[in-house]
Amino acid sequence: MADKFYVTTPIYYINDIPHLGSAYPTIIADVLAIWHRMNKDDVFFLTGLDENSIKTVQAAEKAGASDVRIYADNMAGKWQSAWKALNFTNNDFVRTTDERHKRNLLEFFKKVNAKGDVYKGVYEGLYCDQCEEFKLERECPDGMCPTHRKLLKRIKEENYYFKLSKYRDRILKHIEDNPDFIKPASRRNEIISFLKQGLIDTSISRPHLKWGIEFPLDRNHRFWVWFDALTNYLMPKGYWPAQVHLMGKDIARFHCILWTGMLMSADYELPETMYVHGFFTINGQRMGKSLGNAIDPVALANKYSVDALRYYVIRDISIGEDGDFSEKALQERLNNEIMANYSNLFYRVTSFIGKNFGGKMPEKGEFGPSENALIEKAGNAVQAYERHMKNIELTQALAVTVDLTADMNKYVQAKEPWKTMKTDQKAAATSLNLAANLLRTITLMYYPFMPNRCGDALKALGVKPQWWNVERPVIPVGHTINPVMLFKKTAEPLTAMPAAAQKAGTTAAEPTRTKETPKQEARIARSIPLSAKPEEISKELSEEIEDMERVEKGIKERKKTAFGEVFLSAGADVPKQITMGKKKEEKKDDDPPDNPPPKKKKSAAKPKKPKAK
Repeated sequence: MADKFYVTTPIYYINDIPHLGSAYPTIIADVLAIWHRMNKDDVFFLTGLDENSIKTVQAAEKAGASDVRIYADNMAGKWQSAWKALNFTNNDFVRTTDERHKRNLLEFFKKVNAKGDVYKGVYEGLYCDQCEEFKLERECPDGMCPTHRKLLKRIKEENYYFKLSKYRDRILKHIEDNPDFIKPASRRNEIISFLKQGLIDTSISRPHLKWGIEFPLDRNHRFWVWFDALTNYLMPKGYWPAQVHLMGKDIARFHCILWTGMLMSADYELPETMYVHGFFTINGQRMGKSLGNAIDPVALANKYSVDALRYYVIRDISIGEDGDFSEKALQERLNNEIMANYSNLFYRVTSFIGKNFGGKMPEKGEFGPSENALIEKAGNAVQAYERHMKNIELTQALAVTVDLTADMNKYVQAKEPWKTMKTDQKAAATSLNLAANLLRTITLMYYPFMPNRCGDALKALGVKPQWWNVERPVIPVGHTINPVMLFKKTAEPLTAMPAAAQKAGTTAAEPTRTKETPKQEARIARSIPLSAKPEEISKELSEEIEDMERVEKGIKERKKTAFGEVFLSAGADVPKQITMGKKKEEKKDDDPPDNPPPKKKKSAAKPKKPKAK
């Protein structure tokens, strides 16, 4: 029976169109969902919109909408279109204005009320319209919201309360007893510290509102937006409890404390992990719609591809930390890593098989020390990758994949099948057989992050996106291998930054990245293409050269893994050390162009400019 994997994003306010900050947790959720589907898990991925908010009413009024519901429907359509354009694979898209959500909320509330955990009272204190939350005096000594830096209102009103303080000790004990309940550890420690200062009951209704779900105990009240919204996670039948709740650090308390207390009150199981991600910033300032510095993720995806955008946000921003957005850094990742490190390697190997072996998988001979060393590295990489993916360490998993890809480039560069094909066809066939099988491995590793183009790559290899047999060399001899260019280099001009971002600084800040090791920095620095002259381009393949030589000394001895065993020839030994000298790059007729060769122009027709993807 397949394991269940249920992942959620926060549901988003509809007071504006999506921006990169809201796309970010949805990308993370999608990566996790795809990874678990590759493992044959029973996956449910939920995202959606929080529409029963004062912000919705205010935004509708600002937009001049005659009816809030019409405004909500219009904005929901824009969000759904954006998520479709970004190719998210969510199983459902919940809207809190749906009748099914209302029924779900009322059913949940009955259980909480039956416990005696709801009472009527009067609240007086500070309130933030942006957060739609009462604030503690100790957190706002200057009278400003610490998140939005807006002046707080002091209000006094009659509300219905949820006895959250009743569950304070249980919540604290569960968090302390379950280290993986809140990730990363820094956020877990913040929540524990907050709980130890004491917990007060929470207002769950608002009086005199016309928008929202009517409170069943009092027709003059509506449900408070957070008590309403959190219950959306119970929508998919048969999938609760969730394995992963994703949320930004600004709404961590609502999830880690309030939602946990609500579930305890209603006698529901608790989710396995609440993962708190950081913010995207521009010049150190938080990205947000209310701040006027939001970046459109669909525009970025249209310019650079959905896959390049996904790769960048995971590669450059470690989950749990803040990171500054840089379009220049996105371009560099596309050109110097995706294109130079992976796409060129894929084209180089598959096109050489296509040209010299009729597009059929060649038969391997006996593996030697360099093959055994690469197999050992691949086995270690797969194990590390699996560990990182299971721990939701996506940036680290991607870094492992990039390193293995660079090692494969070194292997192909050292073996030079374009040379050995002329003198020792069997040796060339052996190196290409291993390279093609390991192309499958790294493509499967990249697949959750770049599913569109990696899906094309797997089709070119004639294999499926399945992880469970990743350790087997499944591409048989004689199997069809199709060459394909997966990505194109870009020299697109940078997009002008939003006006609010320009006020924060005159130049784009350097991106906050996971620190590169010297080894990784060297690999990036050496990914410099050398273009051949136009007249040297052949009819079949471009001879444009990509310098993929990344040579390092001292490959340390590693213990054989199960991954290596299935590749190794009988009696072959894993070498203790392999030393490769740096060699002068030569032209190779299998090297991919940075862009496909231009088509022959007809004399009568005017040349057209290529459309940017």
